[in-house]
Amino acid sequence: MSKKEGLNFQEFFRTIYKFKFSILFIIIFVTLLAFLYQYYKKDIYLEKAIIEISDSTASDGVKNGDILNSATLSQSNIKTEMEVLKSKSVNKLALKDVDFFHRYSVYLEPIESDRSNLFSNIKNIFSKYKQIDIYNNTPFVIDLKRGYNIPFIIKPIDKDRFLLEVKSLGYKRIHKYNKIISNSDFEFKLIKVKDPKYKKYVVVVKDLEAVLEELQSKLKIKRTDMTSNSLLIELEDTIPQRAQAYVNKLVKAYLEQNIKLRTKNAAKKLDFINQQLAQISKKLKSSTKDLEKFRASENAINLTADSNNLIKKVSDIESKLEQLKMQRDILLTLKNEVRSEKGIDKIAIFGFNQNDNTIINMIEKLRSAIVERAALLESYTIYHPEVKKYTREINQLKKSITDYINVSIKVTNQKIEKLNQLLNSSRLELTQLPKKEQQYGNLKRKYLINEKLYNYLLEKKAEVSIIKESVFSNVRVIDYASLDLNPIKPKRKMIILMGFILGIILGILQAFVRSLFAPKTIEGVSPKYIEDKYKVKVLASIAHSPNLKSNILEVNSNINSKFTESFRVLRAELKYIKSLQKRNKIITISSHREGEGKTTIALNLASILGLGGKKVLFLDADLRESTIETKVPINKNIGLTNYLKGETGLINIIQTEIAKGVDMITSGTKTNTPSELLESGRFDELLEELKKLYEYIIIDTPAFIKYVDAKELIYHSDLNIYVIRDGYSYVESYELLEALKEFHETNVVLNDIDFK
Repeated sequence: MSKKEGLNFQEFFRTIYKFKFSILFIIIFVTLLAFLYQYYKKDIYLEKAIIEISDSTASDGVKNGDILNSATLSQSNIKTEMEVLKSKSVNKLALKDVDFFHRYSVYLEPIESDRSNLFSNIKNIFSKYKQIDIYNNTPFVIDLKRGYNIPFIIKPIDKDRFLLEVKSLGYKRIHKYNKIISNSDFEFKLIKVKDPKYKKYVVVVKDLEAVLEELQSKLKIKRTDMTSNSLLIELEDTIPQRAQAYVNKLVKAYLEQNIKLRTKNAAKKLDFINQQLAQISKKLKSSTKDLEKFRASENAINLTADSNNLIKKVSDIESKLEQLKMQRDILLTLKNEVRSEKGIDKIAIFGFNQNDNTIINMIEKLRSAIVERAALLESYTIYHPEVKKYTREINQLKKSITDYINVSIKVTNQKIEKLNQLLNSSRLELTQLPKKEQQYGNLKRKYLINEKLYNYLLEKKAEVSIIKESVFSNVRVIDYASLDLNPIKPKRKMIILMGFILGIILGILQAFVRSLFAPKTIEGVSPKYIEDKYKVKVLASIAHSPNLKSNILEVNSNINSKFTESFRVLRAELKYIKSLQKRNKIITISSHREGEGKTTIALNLASILGLGGKKVLFLDADLRESTIETKVPINKNIGLTNYLKGETGLINIIQTEIAKGVDMITSGTKTNTPSELLESGRFDELLEELKKLYEYIIIDTPAFIKYVDAKELIYHSDLNIYVIRDGYSYVESYELLEALKEFHETNVVLNDIDFK
């Protein structure tokens, strides 16, 4: 037995061919599903803008190490700005000018269409379920009081009325346009603008929280590249005009907030300077008055150069000391603000160098987290998971910032301590001066300190006032969103192509799965293998013929073919079978299942015997499902069943000369009790009568796999020829040989052999 193992190309293409119709069906079906999917999928458009964020320090004229500028600097990195752009506060500002709340959509089945046009009717069937969103050009607008996030289905009836459906509430009633509709779940008025063109509309009014959540999920903020300060703002939407308007409004809202924040920072600087100026002004007036009073009382006092230098040195030290104390006070103020979270929008980055990005980023994150938590608390309790997440983040940031400030305060205190030590030693030198010079020196020193601070604060006040009046955003718009009417998805052609490819894959897969679990067929079985294993004789191997579909009796039409020669071999072999060594012989042709070629073998065997000069009868004994009339031109209306039922005589059921020397009895009208008829004595009588008329009676039996009729017929035969078709017959076909050889005289004919 040369049974082929494993998968090769020949088996692959044989399986494809075997299941070609199911493969084709799956390809068409999956491609159709892909077509419908892309057809009903809404178009998605992408609108985008680009902004560039510059260094805020440069735009504010901030100088490194300037205590007053660093006290109110609000610098943020790119990541923080990305979070600000997606924050609810900025998006709320953009939503004031762009309507993302009212959603109108329509199913594209027109109210009026040409019913006589087949193409129009088919289009309407598909359009009935195709939904698109509409924006400005709506046939009506909704004035909603209650019922946010509820889809209202509107079906126009006539010019004044419409059917309202709310599937989630089981609501379905007819209402009039421009009239208030109210119940316990919703209240609104549908204002008609123009006559609707379609049969079905859907209207939803989203609440602010739902819109913000949707926008935050759809809005994408990212860097144009990793080394750039440019940000790409993208929004996907089913309506390009709405997306474009929103992106541009978002950019403008961000710019306005940026300028507002920077103006607020300048104002905070000015407030701080004014407070300090008020205090220093009082001290300056007091020190000036004391100095003048001393001069008036003591007349002129001349200080030596050494005394002047010493007084200047002490005043410089005390001036620096005052600045450090001011810085420490600012740090303590910031620490208290961070702990209490009061006036969060006024939290300033006090006491740090402008390049200290660590504390800058932490302050900005804290500010952002507090704002986001406050927005959530408008809709949820403190126990909501998102609120709890922000609370944990705020507590962690507050601890980190407080620890950082404590370290800065410690460093500042160390500087103050060193300056105090230096000041004490310098003051000790002052005690060596004459008493009058000491008194004059102290008064002059206080005057110089207050004058320096006052002049410094006046200079900063002028500088900050200019900044406040001329403040501009550190954000530059590179590109506003321009309307792009080309959808980015779905990729319709790609979806159809992928559906086609998937159909091919699934079709081939199902073919091989079916082939894997189908009963196994055997190919390339040799006659010797069958004879050795099953101990039955193989009478002949019938050659494959491509002509049988057009002419089943090929032995008559093509006498020189390999197929015809195979039957000559079979006819010769019959002479040597002992059971056929008599004048009148009955041969049954059987097989395990349909399609193995027993009818073809039976007809051509009868024909080859007829060509050999024998008188032959072909008896079609498949009384249930005979298809002989599709293969040879005969009359099937009367035959074996009619005779067995006693409806007619023998002479009326024999059809003569269907081929040279061959007569035929068809199965006749179909019956539901073939076994009972075949077991009747009338069938035995028929065979006895036929033996008197014919040398060979070839009986075509039903398949064993379906009915027991074949077994009944074999009892009446002298020889049973069992047909096995190469590459088609199941393993069970071979196994049946074991039972048949014990049951009756059985030989094998191998069918459909490809002789190369």
